Amino acid sequence: LYPMPLLPEKNAILNRNTTVVLNSTVIDDCSEFVENASVEWYDENWDSIANGYNTTWLIPGDYPLGLHVFYVNATKTHYDRGSNSTTWYIYGWSEISEISPSSGSEFSAGLTVAVKCTITDANTGSPLPNYPVKFYKNGSLQYTGATDANGVATWQWDTSPELPGWYNISCRIENNSQMYYNVSKELAYTLIRIRRPLKIVSI
Repeated sequence: LYPMPLLPEKNAILNRNTTVVLNSTVIDDCSEFVENASVEWYDENWDSIANGYNTTWLIPGDYPLGLHVFYVNATKTHYDRGSNSTTWYIYGWSEISEISPSSGSEFSAGLTVAVKCTITDANTGSPLPNYPVKFYKNGSLQYTGATDANGVATWQWDTSPELPGWYNISCRIENNSQMYYNVSKELAYTLIRIRRPLKIVSI
């Protein structure tokens, strides 16, 4: 028997905590389709993940990230066992879990305000070090940085030139193929008020 995995396609990107369709056909040595064979799907450790020609697999939320080998086996009475393999990328979900200062915070102009965004794995809650983060003020890009070991990226906002009023401060993250992450929550924002004291210039 010759099992042929069809879906997902080779090197497809699959995300943790999602259900994917697994589809295969089985042929014999005459290239004839074989029905009613027993089809089993395995991960690279030969742990069973599903069975059947057309089935589904719920990818665990903590499945290791990166490129992995998966196997499909087929057996049937009066046939030799057949095996084949394919490769899929497993991606995690990244999210912005926190932004600070909290919305409604107020600061006097001239202060340097540390704007912090925390990036975590949406399934495991673990911090994501070295994840790129972009910071915006009223929709205009101000700074691009990366998270530290605790998953926190920081923009030191110099408020000296700012006019008094409210500012929409936000951070944004993107899909990251080098780290094997797709974004589940890409944007977070906070509203910050900058105050300037009145100055009497003449009486």
